[in-house]
Amino acid sequence: MGRAAKTVARVFHYLEPNPIIDIKKTAEALNVAFNTVSSAVKRLMDADILVQTDTAARNRSFVYEEYLTILQKGTWLRVA
Repeated sequence: MGRAAKTVARVFHYLEPNPIIDIKKTAEALNVAFNTVSSAVKRLMDADILVQTDTAARNRSFVYEEYLTILQKGTWLRVA
């Protein structure tokens, strides 16, 4: 497994306890460079795993929407 794939896997596993992320905080939590996490997030978006939650150019947030939908099934909570 290449370095990029390992980073994507780390970010993906980080999503389980943190289904809503931003790149800066994720980079800090994983002790990985901002640009490295940004590339991993782009790959996860291309794979339809992550969805950008806003249209901001900076400080963007991303959600693992499918996972949140599963967690919210049968509850009154809904993804905004």
